[in-house]
Formats: sequence, structure tokens, C-alpha cells
Amino acid sequence: MQKTNDVKNFVKYIVVNGSVTVLNFIIYFFSIEIFHVWYVAANVLAYMIAVIIAFLLNKRLVFKQQGGTAAEAAEFFVMKLAMGAASTFVLWILVHYAAMNPYISAVIVTGVFFMVSYFASKMIFVLQDKMIDWLKLLRVNHWIKNILVFLPPLCGGRFLEDARSLECCVFIFVALCLLSSTVYVINDICDYENDRYNPRKQKTPLVSGRITKREAKNCLAAVLLLSFGFFVLLYLFVSIDIWIEIFLLAILYLAINIGYSVWKLKNVPVVESMILVVGYILRLEIGGCLTKTPISSYLLLTMCGLALYMVMEKRLAEKRLPEEFQRSCIKRYSESWLAKIMNLGLTMSMVFFSLWALERFQTAYTIFLIIGALVLYLRYSFDVDCYEEADPMTVIYKDRLLLFMGIAYFLFVAALLLYVR
Repeated sequence: MQKTNDVKNFVKYIVVNGSVTVLNFIIYFFSIEIFHVWYVAANVLAYMIAVIIAFLLNKRLVFKQQGGTAAEAAEFFVMKLAMGAASTFVLWILVHYAAMNPYISAVIVTGVFFMVSYFASKMIFVLQDKMIDWLKLLRVNHWIKNILVFLPPLCGGRFLEDARSLECCVFIFVALCLLSSTVYVINDICDYENDRYNPRKQKTPLVSGRITKREAKNCLAAVLLLSFGFFVLLYLFVSIDIWIEIFLLAILYLAINIGYSVWKLKNVPVVESMILVVGYILRLEIGGCLTKTPISSYLLLTMCGLALYMVMEKRLAEKRLPEEFQRSCIKRYSESWLAKIMNLGLTMSMVFFSLWALERFQTAYTIFLIIGALVLYLRYSFDVDCYEEADPMTVIYKDRLLLFMGIAYFLFVAALLLYVR
């Protein structure tokens, strides 16, 4: 019976979304031919109109969902936004590098993402909880850490001098997001037995059984292969010597995290924390190496101090949890030592960031950069104490004001880096 319903839903999906796809292509065609819009902009415009129509039709006609929440709509539009960005990027690759006709490229891209969209829509409207579990397993909320690859070329002004640098950074950003998800899945699989007896971890997708170990291993293999696929594609953008260096840095990142999870280095005090700090530094190094941008020593030391602060803050939050929630390594730390090292990281990052800002800009705006960074630190520390949350990303996402201030601060710094030479 379930199989019959799936077939019926798929047929409905083909009819409904086939019509939406035709509409998408018509808008795309007329935007180019009549209004002379750039093919990328035309694709984005047509896609946005099609998404709104597709949401209403898929929800009511295909998957028979009459109710729903704003969260469901948000998930659908976020999924479609991500898929639209991916399809536009693939379209651009086919036209720009493969020299294919824009219309033929649009047909190929639409056909591929048509099938992908079916399963993604089904997960949102029918298998919503399962999709959320997969996203939690892959730690998608931690992908923001990989934005560090954009920092060296942004600070060095490479984006203005060479637009190709941005293309390279987008590729490596996606590759590192997938690679970091691989690391998280490996860690969850290795910790499966211990997490079964940890009340705090028993609700995670893997330990609770909502995702089986077999499914997690299959996901691990798929994501790892996809990640290395992006690294292979990166070869189209850079020279062989740079590609080898980037690939070796990525292998080093994977190796130290395998050591962290598989070889149980996570149970060795200090070493386990420094592995996480090195992970942040490697992201910066990859961004600098990829775009041939020298990284300021002050910037590296700032990142080192910031990473040390965040890692030790997380350890301190874990230390304050009831003993049955603590890992064996955390029990060996003392709160006073963790607080000292956390303050050391904070001081180190603020001092070297101030030196970097003074060296880089030498303008009246420098004082605002330093004060802004201090305000973000203070707000983050305040949230940590209020939420009693160990995960830095969770703290940031919970506080909308902190998130807004962080985005505004990043845009302000980016504007200075791009226009103050």
C-alpha cells in the first residue's frame, strides 16, 4: 500500500512540478531573449517565482499536507534556496568553463535537480523529522566555521584583484563543509557505546536509534566521497602545486580528527583541545594557500587565541555539568585552570587583533573595529553563563541579537577590507 502511494505521489510530482519547470524555463527564455537579462540573473528570477508556486502545489496536491507551520515553509524555502544556489552554480560552470549553450545547460541542470527536489520535498512534507535527524548528524549548523577560508583573501584584497579567488573559495568552502560533516559522523560512530550511557547524549539521532549505525556509515562514505569530489573539481581552478598543498592540508585536517575520535586522543587532556584549535588554523591556512595570500602573523595569532578561548569555554561549560554528563577527559580538568586558559585566549586574541587592525588600516575606523570585537566577546560570554550551553555554535544561534551583531560586524569589516586600501 505504501509503495502504491509513493508511486502515485511521484506521478503527481512529475505532473505538477513538470508544469512548474516548464514555467521556469519559459520565464528564463523570455528574460534572456526579450529583456536581455544576464543568464545567471534570469535563472535566479525564474527559480524564485517557481519556488513559490511549487511550495503551494507540492504541499496541497502531491503530499496532501493542508496544515503546516511557518517552520515547515521556512525549511522548504531554505532547501530550495540551497538547491537554487547549487543549480545556478552548476549552470555557471557549464556555460563559463564547458562553453555550453545557456539553454542546453539550463535543461541539463533542471533535469538533474528536478529529481533531487522530489526527495528533498518529500523529506520536508512527509519525512520532516528524519531530515532534521540527518542534519543534526551532519552538524550542518557547524558549517559556518568553514567561512574562515574566505578570511585570508578578504584581508589581503585578493577578491578585488582576482575574481577567480572567490570561485576557488566557494569550491573549498563546500568541500570543507562536507569534510567536517564526515569528521562529526566518525566521532559519533566511535562514541556510540559510551554515549548510550550518557543521559545528555541519549537523545541524539544515532544513539536514540532514529538513525542506525549502518545508515550512519553509508552516509559517512557518501559525504566523504562527495567531499573529495569537490577537491578533485578544484583542480580545474588552481595549479597542480597549489592543489597538492591544499589536498595535503585537507588530509592533515582529516587525519588529526581521526586521531581525535578513533585513536581516542580526545581522552588526553590539553592534546584534545589543541587538536580543535589546529582545526581552525588549518582552515585559515587553506584559504591563504588557495589564493596565494600571505597571512599576517597577527591574524594567525588572533585566530589561535579566539579558537583557544572558544574551546576552553566549551570545556568549562561541560565541567559545570553534573558528573554523569562529563567525559572522562573533562573530569581531569579543574575549573580554575580552564578559566585561566580561557582568559589567556581572550586576552591573546584581543591584543593581536588590535595589533592587526592598527597595522592593516591606520584610520579612524580602527577604534570601532576593536570596540566592536570587545562587545561581541562580552555578549558571547554573557550568553554562555546564561544558557549554560557547552556548544559555541548553539550559543550563537540561540541569541538573535548576538547573531545580528556578528553579521553586521562582519559586513563592516568586509567593507573596510575591500574599500580602505
